[in-house]
Amino acid sequence: MNSRKPVRFTLGLLFVAFAASNAWAVELHVSTAGKNESGTGSVESPWATIGRALEAAQPGDAIVLHNGVYCESVRILSPNITIMSAAGEWAVIKAPIGTGDAPGLCIKFDVDASHGALKRLELIGGYYAVKIESRWDWGGVDQSGATDILIEDCVIHDSGRDCIKITPNCDRVTIRRCEIFNSGRLYPPGTPFEQKNAEGIDCTNADETLVQDCYVHDTATTGVYFKGGATDCVVERSRIVRCGHGGVLLGFDTSPEFFDLTANPRYYECIRGVVRNCIIQDTDYEGIGVFAANGATAVNNTVINTARVGHNPIYFGLTLQDYDPAAGRPPSVDVEVRNNLVFQPNANSAAFVFIRYLFEPELGGLLAVDGMPTMSHNLYFGSAGAPRFTDSRPGSILDNGSFSAWKTHINGEFGTMVADPMLDKDARLTRESPANDAGIVLMSVDADIDAEERPAGGSPDIGADEFSAKPPAFRTYGDGMTDGSPDPACGVVNLPKDGDQSPDADSDPLPDGPDEVEVPKVDDSDSFDDTDDGTPVVNERSRIAERCSPFAAPMWIGMGLLSIRRSCRRSSRNARRLSR
Repeated sequence: MNSRKPVRFTLGLLFVAFAASNAWAVELHVSTAGKNESGTGSVESPWATIGRALEAAQPGDAIVLHNGVYCESVRILSPNITIMSAAGEWAVIKAPIGTGDAPGLCIKFDVDASHGALKRLELIGGYYAVKIESRWDWGGVDQSGATDILIEDCVIHDSGRDCIKITPNCDRVTIRRCEIFNSGRLYPPGTPFEQKNAEGIDCTNADETLVQDCYVHDTATTGVYFKGGATDCVVERSRIVRCGHGGVLLGFDTSPEFFDLTANPRYYECIRGVVRNCIIQDTDYEGIGVFAANGATAVNNTVINTARVGHNPIYFGLTLQDYDPAAGRPPSVDVEVRNNLVFQPNANSAAFVFIRYLFEPELGGLLAVDGMPTMSHNLYFGSAGAPRFTDSRPGSILDNGSFSAWKTHINGEFGTMVADPMLDKDARLTRESPANDAGIVLMSVDADIDAEERPAGGSPDIGADEFSAKPPAFRTYGDGMTDGSPDPACGVVNLPKDGDQSPDADSDPLPDGPDEVEVPKVDDSDSFDDTDDGTPVVNERSRIAERCSPFAAPMWIGMGLLSIRRSCRRSSRNARRLSR
């Protein structure tokens, strides 16, 4: 029988003590062979469900799961709760994918669940596999959310939409040593790209998010993005591959109501965002994208075979922010791009670097960048031809220019070369690579993708990998995996409705949230080609007209006036984008 000692520390001190010692006030055990009625939560007499353990858990406790599949939608209401697999065992938590009308989640950290942790778990399904919730859009003065969340050594996959959703003011989330894949399972096969919105990690207006040593792959849209004013967020030492949109985006396109205008009055999408020491490969659109960013840094990344469908390996894009007259839509400023290796192994006419300009009748001319980005010590190589570069801004136009013309154009790229990088099959440098010792020393980069010290030679190497004669340490993600197929034993489980603490506890604090009804929506992104054959536009406009009609009574009743107004405003905007 578990006994509990009096707690004499503040909650913050408790978190520090537990994090440092890896000890918990009480361990509550759960097993698929346990019993909720007669169990005690001890290792000898475990409970059968995570929900039962959460009822008993108090701040500082750990819920320890033994081998098996747990078919539950888990909602964590209390702070400082850890859920983890037992030592030497592997627990799987499965939830149905759900829909916009029944948005069951696999794991939800509710608004007061700060300092929580997930360790060594496999999380499958849910509308979102993990959602970290805030009070941002509840309508009150308090807009706080769950903060200081740790997700480590987990395998997270096959979610309906985003695998991990981080909502506004949910600051200091750390995601490390995780494998994240197969987002967007809600969309039927053949769903057009522009109707998908399902990232690996979606962080909107949450600060100090750290994504570290992760493997993000096979996402319906972007692998990782920080937007909506997200500040001081970092993705590092991660491999991000096979993304249906971009690899890593520092900024993107967010509705104005999700910005903190006290901290960010100009509506920057991303402030001091960093991507470093990452391998980004096989994306349909940009490898690294910068959108309305202040102080973005992209250093020591290896970008391979990106922009297969549209955009460019390094892409400076625009944000439209719902065409709202009050929104800022600022150009990016103070961007640093150094020590990156960009390799396009297949025939691709897209420029290696592209700076966008757009004239919209409603908004006027929009610049992707103010001035020139700071770029140096990069390496570009295309197997099918010499790299090209484009700046489409009026008064600063370079149309598909050569590397020499690009250097002159931006008065930069000192130390940059065009050469075959001579990579091995794992996208690491070989001994003969010209990227070895060809980079510049950067204070922000002291290790490579394998956490090996930089520089190993006289100067750091270009790209994510610092060449070493010894093979890198083998990294695993979690302890085991299931195949992700539906488990008939799990049945249909949705998030409990009783006890909700908000008017809409599962509202999606993103510009696309209210559109989550029955049919996949057009993605809230400036992320597809500006030309189209016209057919999808006609179909999309017809769908918008049907959905936005005031006579569509069932939907208006189900969604509410505010939600449908947002939905129709954004859908009309996206139809205009498709028609450009």
